[in-house]
Order: sequence, then C-alpha cells, then structure tokens
Amino acid sequence: MDDIEILKEHFTGKNRAFFLAHPEYRIPAADQRRLDEAIKRYQAGEPAAYITGSASFFGRDFFVSPDCLIPRSDTEFLVQKLIAALPRGGCFADLCTGSGCIAITALKQVSDCSCLAVDLSSKALAVAQKNAAIHDVSRRIVFMQADVLRPDFMLGYSFDCIVSNPPYIPSAVVDTLDESVKKEPRMALDGGEDGLRFYRFMIPAYMKFLNPGGTLLFEIGYDQGEAVKEICIESGVACTVCKDLSGNDRVAIIKAI
Repeated sequence: MDDIEILKEHFTGKNRAFFLAHPEYRIPAADQRRLDEAIKRYQAGEPAAYITGSASFFGRDFFVSPDCLIPRSDTEFLVQKLIAALPRGGCFADLCTGSGCIAITALKQVSDCSCLAVDLSSKALAVAQKNAAIHDVSRRIVFMQADVLRPDFMLGYSFDCIVSNPPYIPSAVVDTLDESVKKEPRMALDGGEDGLRFYRFMIPAYMKFLNPGGTLLFEIGYDQGEAVKEICIESGVACTVCKDLSGNDRVAIIKAI
C-alpha cells in the first residue's frame, strides 16, 4: 500500500477493499477536506506516518510523532534476532528506544521477559511510554532518560540481551536524504563522520553489562558489516553479521563469553 492510500484509509475510515467494491461511493465533504489537506502536507515532504500519527511494525500499529524515528520494516529483522536470543524469563535493555517499537514488540512476542528502555530524548520516551500503554506492557518495561554514550546509568544492572538501533548514517549523508526522512529527528539518524561512532563506543562499553552467555545486538547500515567486525576484533569480541532478505548487512550479533 502506498502512502496516499494509507492517508485515504486513515481520513475516510474505509479500506482499499471497500473502495474497490463500492466504486459509486463518494467521500463526505468534511472527510475529503481533511484528506486533501493531508495530501498537501505529504506532498510538501511531511511523512505520512507523522500525519496519521501511526506506523505499522511487526503487524502492530504504533503511535509516532516528529519526536521519534518512524519504525521501519528493516528493523523487524533485528527484533526477530532479539526474540531468538532471549531466554525464558529473560531481561533485556533497548538502547536508543525511540518509539519503543523494538522493546514493546519483544515483550509482546515473549510473554515472560522484561526490559529497560533508554533514550536521551524525553519526548521520544513519552512516545514510547504511550505505546507501552497501548500494547499493555507497561508493567514489564522501565523507561530511563540517559545518554548511551555515558553508560554509568547501567551500573548495577545486568542483562541477557542488550539491543540497539543507534544512529548509523554518516553526517554528510544525512544532509542528502529524502526530504521526508530529514523531517525525522537528526539525533536518531546521525552516526558521526563515518556512521560508526556509536558502535565504536557501545561495543566495548556494554559487553560488561551482559550476563554470561548474553548477547549484544545492533542494527547496522547495509554496508557496515566489515567495519563493525573490525571494531569487534579491536575490542576482543567475536561478531556475526546477519544479512536481511535483500542480502544487505543488517544485524550484528556479539556474544559474551
């Protein structure tokens, strides 16, 4: 379904199948005005998900706003790997949680696990908290505002898994992105000069917060697998890079000893 169809469904309350089955149907004037205004906003570069306030992820609808990154299907692969790595009754941390889509999906899929969800942005955390309430997992998730590049907030914690979809786009590339993508928070996109800033810091810094046999999982850029492996070698840890269905580097999995 393209974005215009998403807007049409949202502002009319009718799905594509309805319009195909009822070609004679005329959208009420008030709904048409709202739809026309939404299409103008979309054509001006505003993402459809921000206009509707909703994005689909792992078969569920998540509330989104310009305060957080819009969930993308690429990240579903990271969640699949997280779910596979979580032990029964496990505890995990989601760093740079944004909308909370990773943490909340894992909590829904693995009914007896719990999570610490961390983000630097208080506004993003408010979005994630709303999503946790919508999906009825608030009792199994703790939210914390903290800078993942200053990991003292993790002292006293240990986890079976630590997962993150950190900013990984090179700074210069961010400025060349589609206008709709540039509407998303830059702090959730910009990974520094070469896009690897967060991996360089987080890989050596967070291994010590894993339980024995625990797993550190990152989403990575489509061409960053070899660079992330090098960072792991320098940090003295082993890394497996998993390719997505398109054959692109997508998830780095690092196991604790």
